[in-house]
Amino acid sequence: MNSEINDYQIKTVRVSGEGETRQRAFASALSSIRNEIIKDESTVTLQIVPKKVRILNAERVSYQEKFLFFFFKRTRVTYKISLAIDVELNNVDLAEVSFVDEKIQSPDHIRIPDFSKLIRGDK
Repeated sequence: MNSEINDYQIKTVRVSGEGETRQRAFASALSSIRNEIIKDESTVTLQIVPKKVRILNAERVSYQEKFLFFFFKRTRVTYKISLAIDVELNNVDLAEVSFVDEKIQSPDHIRIPDFSKLIRGDK
């Protein structure tokens, strides 16, 4: 059996996020890296290390909001960011893992006594 089945690779992931502050928008984008990586179901990811971050698009959207069209004016701001991130992945390729096939009795198996032995009086 092969003792080392993990390998390292570098992959570019595109993610985006938005929030009420710059930090929340950036954190929202970074938290979606994992979801983009696990879309590939042929591998199990052990470690994700961001290496290089590039900004594809960053924008600030603002509008003025009023209560009942006249009162309590305030400006609402939303930050949106799109990133291209080079990540180093430590993966296990599931095709290289060989499983031993073993058949066992069902765990919900009920043992039914042999009634012919009970009728004869055997134990």
